[in-house]
Amino acid sequence: MNSRSIFKKSIVVILISAFFIAGFIACFRFFTSNSKSGRSFDAKSVPHSQIPYEITSTITLNGKKVNCDKKYVSQVSNVAMITEGGNYCIEGYLDDGQIRVFTADEEVTLILNGVDLRCLNMAPIYVESASNVTVYVPDTTTNSITCAEIGTYESALEAATYTNNSTNEASAETSENKDTPVTKKGVIVSECNLSFKGGGTLDVFGYMRNGIHARDSLYLEDTTINLTTTNNGIKATNDIIVTSGHYDLASVGDGLQADGNLTINGGTFNITTGQGSASIEKKSETPPTFDGAGMSPDAAFGNSGMPPMPPENANFGDSGMPPAPPADANFGDSGMRPEPPADATIDESDGSMSSDDSEDSADSSGSGSSEESKKKTKKSEKLSRKAIKASDTLMINDGSITIDSADDGIHADNSIVINGGSIQIASSDDAVHADNSLIVTGGKLNITDCCEGIESINIDISGGDISVVSTDDGINASGKKAEPIINISGGKVYVNSEGDGIDSNKNIVITDGEVYIDGPSNSGNAAIDVGIEDGGILVIKGGIVTAVGMSDMLDVADESSTQQSLTYVFDEYLNEGGIITIIDNSGKLISQLTLKKNCDSIIFSSPDLVEGETYTFTCGDVEGTLEATKINATNHESFQMNFPGPTTTDASKKDSKKESKKESKTDSDSE
Repeated sequence: MNSRSIFKKSIVVILISAFFIAGFIACFRFFTSNSKSGRSFDAKSVPHSQIPYEITSTITLNGKKVNCDKKYVSQVSNVAMITEGGNYCIEGYLDDGQIRVFTADEEVTLILNGVDLRCLNMAPIYVESASNVTVYVPDTTTNSITCAEIGTYESALEAATYTNNSTNEASAETSENKDTPVTKKGVIVSECNLSFKGGGTLDVFGYMRNGIHARDSLYLEDTTINLTTTNNGIKATNDIIVTSGHYDLASVGDGLQADGNLTINGGTFNITTGQGSASIEKKSETPPTFDGAGMSPDAAFGNSGMPPMPPENANFGDSGMPPAPPADANFGDSGMRPEPPADATIDESDGSMSSDDSEDSADSSGSGSSEESKKKTKKSEKLSRKAIKASDTLMINDGSITIDSADDGIHADNSIVINGGSIQIASSDDAVHADNSLIVTGGKLNITDCCEGIESINIDISGGDISVVSTDDGINASGKKAEPIINISGGKVYVNSEGDGIDSNKNIVITDGEVYIDGPSNSGNAAIDVGIEDGGILVIKGGIVTAVGMSDMLDVADESSTQQSLTYVFDEYLNEGGIITIIDNSGKLISQLTLKKNCDSIIFSSPDLVEGETYTFTCGDVEGTLEATKINATNHESFQMNFPGPTTTDASKKDSKKESKKESKTDSDSE
């Protein structure tokens, strides 16, 4: 064998060996990166020269261990303890461990420079003692912090699943535990003020309770935070102030929650709570209709909406009343029907009863303990799924916010103030709710789906662009703490509701702005509804108001109004797609609108209307006139408390007028 052949074989052996070694290394990396720890995250770091802090110490995470180049950090088991103030740069991967801060009232900055930190049974970052702590995430870096295993999250999410037939909400069992130590209450937990800065990215996976929890105040700026958690996403025991940043929050509980005040001055938010608004059947306070809709097939009550009278040949005897129970009916000594047992529980929703006996039988059949069911129900009532929530005042000055929530979209136990920003909400309950007052001065609020759109005791709208689509009331002022009132003095308001369009349990005052309401087509609600029973009135002093709906519950403007309004009820029901026009004596078009729903009435007010003028209302071949003889001119007859749905009298009246009009037209044609 010549030397040339030997050389070739040597080259082949070397190449095969190289491929084998490379393959081994690749396989090793693959299996280690996808080991039991589930690590697949590729963190990105930057050189220390790009970090705008003088680094006190660098903490290097090496899989199972923690290394530090200075004495300020001590390690006990898998916990790295920072004991003095300063700027600590954290880098690398830790499979199961914790960074803990315990200083004597000093400031600490934690620089996350390409970190993949995991902890199975406690918060991966826990600030036990310090004056203030800042988490700095350098630009272009990517970081991941995970608490517990994903199985916990999946269980919580499964418990948060709603179905139309489900009556139990998710139990907080998986994410709430009173016996859990403070170090287990989230992914990043701080007992002092906590700030986030820097333009990098931080992924937070909270498979055990909250994601980020500051037990003082919390400040958010610049950072991109992608968060998934079994309970609250970002929470502060005191205030939260957001200046900027990007926040994608998916939480089983509340998304962004402050037990004090919450202020948003900027930033981009995408928040989903529970499994979103579509996971729950919308709540509704809309009264039922009695025209057969929603009833069993054999329960059609006709146009009257009332149950049918008994047949004329029904044999009730001389009294004319239904027969009494037979004399041998066993009602005991009292002669009355027996009372339900003392231990019976009555379901308020359907009036059904159950007793301890029935619960015991349920247990024996394997359906679960009633005591456990009560506990679960109690816990479920505590689990809140609001997207943005404050216990005091919630203020939005700017920012872009998109919400899909299984509870209220924006909620405050006290007040909400919206001065700016772009907000889009889909909610299974109220889109925006404040217990006391709600003020809108600017911004764009687009509510695409909800039960009630905007709700509070005192609602004041002076600016902004508001659009509401709701299955119940669009804008609702109600409550017992004070007299409800809705003031609209500017901005643009559009409501498309299945319940009342704009509803106040007392007064509604409109002094400026543009208000357009596509009210309900069910006659149990109105486009504009005031609390007449409590002395409430609708006052129109300015602006442009257009409200279409049904006339059964119609409220007209009060005579104390200072701008001319017209409330007109058509002789016939108008169908969706029809075009209503309002024309003055000179033939000038005052207003024109296309109907999105069936209706029979319109309230219209504008500075263009003139007292004493006669106006013509048309929709297809339906036409009528109304003279503005007074400030609140109307052809509407006095308010009557009717059952929902057109009564026989109302229906006959409209049908009679319709037939009369046809006959008149026929006679005119023959002439």
